[in-house]
Amino acid sequence: MLDYDPFSIEAMTDPQPIYRRLRAQSPVHPLPDYDGFALALFEDVWRVIGDGESFSIVQGPVYVREQITRPVDLDQLDPALPEMAFSSWDPPAHTEIRSVMSRHFRPRTVGRLEEVARSLARDRLDELVPNRRLDVAREYASPVSIRVVCRALGLGTHDADELVRLVNLSNQRDAGAPGQTLDGAAAHQRLHAYIMEVVRARRASGAEEGRSLVDTLICAELASGRLDDAQVATHTLTLLVGGTETMPKILAGGVRELSRLPGQRAELAADPELSAGAFEEMVRHQGVLQHVGRTALCDLEIGGTRVRRGQRLFALLQSANRDEREFEDPDAFDIHRRPERHVAFGHGPHHCVGIHVARLEGRILIEELLARVPDYAVLEDQVERPPSEFQIGYTALPIEF
Repeated sequence: MLDYDPFSIEAMTDPQPIYRRLRAQSPVHPLPDYDGFALALFEDVWRVIGDGESFSIVQGPVYVREQITRPVDLDQLDPALPEMAFSSWDPPAHTEIRSVMSRHFRPRTVGRLEEVARSLARDRLDELVPNRRLDVAREYASPVSIRVVCRALGLGTHDADELVRLVNLSNQRDAGAPGQTLDGAAAHQRLHAYIMEVVRARRASGAEEGRSLVDTLICAELASGRLDDAQVATHTLTLLVGGTETMPKILAGGVRELSRLPGQRAELAADPELSAGAFEEMVRHQGVLQHVGRTALCDLEIGGTRVRRGQRLFALLQSANRDEREFEDPDAFDIHRRPERHVAFGHGPHHCVGIHVARLEGRILIEELLARVPDYAVLEDQVERPPSEFQIGYTALPIEF
């Protein structure tokens, strides 16, 4: 029988080969150690993450192994624990707070960041290009991404370098071991404390709804009442980490793929209009979040398999995004691909709230890099792609030109 454990070293290092076997041999794969199943097919993943009534996210959105080795008592699950981030809330509480946040992430609002993001990318390249080499993840995408996200959230950028260092540290994993390290937990606490200070200062000076995301959260009147400082900081930190951690890995993965496809790279460098589609393909092909968790709220059937109320489901996003049933030649990287859908940004009530920021930022990072560096070579012996049960991607991708 096919052996799969989402927390195994194989799954944490290079999961695509086993994803292919799961899709072919065991698309709804039993995980008895976690009282649940892994879902490998696009349609099953799309269905589960899109259904906020039949499936709960309270134990997720990303499972921690130590917390899922015993059965779920659904009657004890709170759909909106005050100390948890909004990403772990179920409707209607999640719907309410998301609607408050979404005002700051609408396309027109996000579009105001274009000039800022482009200026940041160009300034960074002005510093890096004369060296004839740069690290796409660490030296280019990461410093730009943290500053764009900080501006989007209303945090300011004067401490951006320290913030991105702490974000990266909080998500590091010991070799072969899933879960946050002690240093990572400490970094997460420091990030939370930093944002708490911002929130307290903003509240003391008179927060104004609509001025920034932080201000809007401080002023929000929810059904459960107003958020305290710790809650505002928790929700803001979730957005900061999500917006900062993924972009450098995705861009680095895409740049590496383009290094192997000189024809596509030349097309993209010659025609910036292709950048939006190219970034979407990077997100599909090089998406870093491997799986999200849901808990069944009722007895049901998925792909012919009975799932009991309370059982856990690992929705394998990056298996779904390479599903042969959904995508033609899914393992090929193609900047001209225009899929009707993918799940790298999620789907349904919990789809990525910052999707428009990510798309704007990714498009600009690609355009500006290839405008200055249309031809390059990856320094393969210096590439870093550490194992993780959470987000697998390139943390270092040096190129020379």
